[in-house]
Amino acid sequence: VISPAVRRATETTRNNRVGVIATQATIASGSYDKALKRENAQIKVFSASCPLFVPLVEEGWLADPLTDKIIERYLKPLKKHKVDTVILGCTHYPLLAKRIQKALGRHVRLIDSAEPTVHQLASELAARSLRHLGNGRAELNIFVSDMPRNFKKIGEDFLGEKLRRVEVVRS
Repeated sequence: VISPAVRRATETTRNNRVGVIATQATIASGSYDKALKRENAQIKVFSASCPLFVPLVEEGWLADPLTDKIIERYLKPLKKHKVDTVILGCTHYPLLAKRIQKALGRHVRLIDSAEPTVHQLASELAARSLRHLGNGRAELNIFVSDMPRNFKKIGEDFLGEKLRRVEVVRS
């Protein structure tokens, strides 16, 4: 997930000032910072942990005025550093993308790590002759380690389809 997003960000940035927003653990790991520097040593990386984004998404508060205030507060340093590209470093963050875009301005490009990851995976599968070439659609089974109360609804909104099978897996 990190490498494809980093590659897309380095191809996208116009001023070599890239922001990364993610959970505290991801930011603390420095994974994106190191990968961005490996890809292009000229890039300046500005990271911000946004720990409240995940619970806001899981509560379904996507269009709440409080969510907008929290987004503004977390992204203020990135705006100050004049980033032109921001990596959404958590699977939950694309659900807030419209709000994040509004807070940062139209001139900032958002990188959702899912899209370049899917493209890379498709290329890898094709190169190894592992792509499914049939025209039937596979059954979607979802396994989660915890079942936030709004998961099913948010998942359906995000994927644009009914989630028929969601199973909690216990370790």
